[in-house]
Amino acid sequence: LPHISIDPKQVMSVINVSGKERCFLISIHGSLRCIGASGRQLATGLARNDKGAEHTVITFVIVVEPRTIMDVCRLQGLRSLKGLELHSDIVDMSVIPPQVSDCNPKGRAYGFPLAGSGPFLCSQGSGGKLTHFANAAMYHAVDFDCSVGTEIMAIGDGVVQGLHDAEKISGIDVMNLFRWNSITIRQKDGALAEYVHIAPGSASARVQQGATVSQGQVICCVGDVGFCPTPHLHLEVHLEEGDDAPSVPFSFQGLDGRPPFQCQQGVWYTPRGPVVLGE
Repeated sequence: LPHISIDPKQVMSVINVSGKERCFLISIHGSLRCIGASGRQLATGLARNDKGAEHTVITFVIVVEPRTIMDVCRLQGLRSLKGLELHSDIVDMSVIPPQVSDCNPKGRAYGFPLAGSGPFLCSQGSGGKLTHFANAAMYHAVDFDCSVGTEIMAIGDGVVQGLHDAEKISGIDVMNLFRWNSITIRQKDGALAEYVHIAPGSASARVQQGATVSQGQVICCVGDVGFCPTPHLHLEVHLEEGDDAPSVPFSFQGLDGRPPFQCQQGVWYTPRGPVVLGE
């Protein structure tokens, strides 16, 4: 059986033939209308290629139970499958091990990563419902929504171990899941801190691989490069190297004698800690 099918009535379905939950990420380009179960047209978004040209796209993130077929939407305006530009990625959702899903930061308290007073919205935290939930490598990542160009500071002393900031693509296109900008710092405590979606050229203009950095030093700027619904900093911490190395929970040092705080999805933060807007 195929993983994705479109029947003669132009209903798109996803098919999980495996014995595990799977996460289907699907993007459809162009002017097709996607009609949901309510009969309403689903919202579209934009993506940007590496030449700066924008295109319309609609993206689905769907968790499907084992051995299940799920109807996703009905496509309007599709004259031929040859004219359909669809991109997908399918992730087997293995059970997150208890030692990974444990959200206790175990003493890992670092400096706040964003310059300025904020506040900044934590749009995803541990197990975030857009993308972080799908695998152990990013399970404990923290996302902060903020403007492109916001300065990013090192959360701890360390050495630049990896740097890539040449990409320019952006938006909610599944193709962007495999291209991004980032800087990785091997911290003094042995952990690896990875700062993702950074602005093109913003790290290489400030530091080079092998350079020593200090906590609070500006190392790059926020961008919207890669799979980015909105401009944001994606920050994750690992104790091991490798693409599949599990992320670990961490917290930020409170200022003015305040205790460390761990960021949660949907809460606004400043370098001092969580805040309630309007107060």
